[in-house]
Amino acid sequence: MYHEKLIAYQEGLALAVLLGERSDAQVRTNYAIKDQINRASLSIPLNIAEGSARSSRRDRAHFYVIARASAAECAALVDVMHKRKFIDATEFAALKTKCNQVSTLLYKMIQSTRAQSTRNQGDQGDQGTKVTKVTKEPHDR
Repeated sequence: MYHEKLIAYQEGLALAVLLGERSDAQVRTNYAIKDQINRASLSIPLNIAEGSARSSRRDRAHFYVIARASAAECAALVDVMHKRKFIDATEFAALKTKCNQVSTLLYKMIQSTRAQSTRNQGDQGDQGTKVTKVTKEPHDR
């Protein structure tokens, strides 16, 4: 399958496995956090896979955006795990770095997919709506 070749998919899958393992090992009493970590982290590779199977660039970009939002949710959950003392500072830093790495990869995929759509459609998107290029997102540093 095509999605398996994507670095963002591979890294998103690695993040899902890592967060799943950490939540299983560290979050023993709060099942709501554990469940949310698993759902958010699984959403990343699943949305990348679904997006890569879509025929229009607009649809692909939409699923990559959802995957990136799930990466942000994972980063917030890592914050919660740290504040609640489920993970130490070293593990916190490593997990946040991984979340940011996945988010950055997805941001680049989104921009690339949107740029391809713009090049192929002139200034029009797949559905005839104007596409505006984004040069830098304020959350990316």
